[in-house]
Amino acid sequence: MKLLYIITALFVTTLLIAQERINTGNIYTTKGISYKKSDNSPFTGVAEFRKNNGNLMFEKEYNNGFITKYTLYFRGDEKIISNETFYHEKSNTKKKNISYPYNGTLKTITDYDENGKKLLEEQYISDKLVFHCEYINGKKHGVVYSTDKNNIKSTCTYNDGKRISSTKETVNVR
Repeated sequence: MKLLYIITALFVTTLLIAQERINTGNIYTTKGISYKKSDNSPFTGVAEFRKNNGNLMFEKEYNNGFITKYTLYFRGDEKIISNETFYHEKSNTKKKNISYPYNGTLKTITDYDENGKKLLEEQYISDKLVFHCEYINGKKHGVVYSTDKNNIKSTCTYNDGKRISSTKETVNVR
């Protein structure tokens, strides 16, 4: 009997937490805040856009009218993520962008500050870091390194966007 109460409580909680899903045509944005057309209230939930054939093209997640996440999908019948963009809380400014490969292996992750300027960009091939670049005020700053397909590692040092030094070396891969 206790198990039945627990299952019922979990089911009701799930229904209460579940986000509303609507078509992007059912919301509008004014001064950076998105509202439902039906009742003009700040939208919380997922707004999706589908092609006429039913294929999902993108989704936008909102919390109290502010976008929190934008997900773009590759074309096709399958739901394969192409790009995800996360936003700073109560802002429409990017926080993180992740680009996923479809047939290739290169995954790119870019972090942004509260003003939308790049902080960090990294690229991975099969989960191996092959590029790393830090930014200050949107300009390269610090050590930037990359490894090419021939296992040659390049390292450059930047100060406020100006290259100070660079080196190349062959890296042994095990």
